[in-house]
Amino acid sequence: MEIEGNMLPDDRNTGNRGEEELNNLMYEIESAKRQIASLQGMLAGKTKEAAALQARLIERDVLIKQAAACIQEAMELCRRQAEFAGGAYQLYRGCEEEWETLERRMRKVQEELPPMPETSFFLSENLPAIERIRANVDVTVKEAEARLRKIFEN
Repeated sequence: MEIEGNMLPDDRNTGNRGEEELNNLMYEIESAKRQIASLQGMLAGKTKEAAALQARLIERDVLIKQAAACIQEAMELCRRQAEFAGGAYQLYRGCEEEWETLERRMRKVQEELPPMPETSFFLSENLPAIERIRANVDVTVKEAEARLRKIFEN
């Protein structure tokens, strides 16, 4: 065999093959680096998405807790209003019964007022005084009824 530049013909093929394999390996390494960079970019994007979702979940959890607190306060307010309404109804009922009692008493007083006497029984000088007294009593009774109505309506 002849030696051309210190290489045997078999070494030339082997050298070319080794260089070709080295180039292929370098290409595959570069390709793998690009794929790793691409995957890292995708991973970073997914990490950002996960962080955004986690932030939304935290916000949602806070809103749910606030809503639960509002609902609890509303339920407490409803309970207090129900208690108050029950008490107010009892008070109203009591006032209504007192009003009815007062109306019965007023009617009884009006019924017990002496009727207007005939003028022949009294001297003409006493008649105007009796009429004035009766008119004053009627006015006073009506004013008292009006005041009581206003009190109980409020």
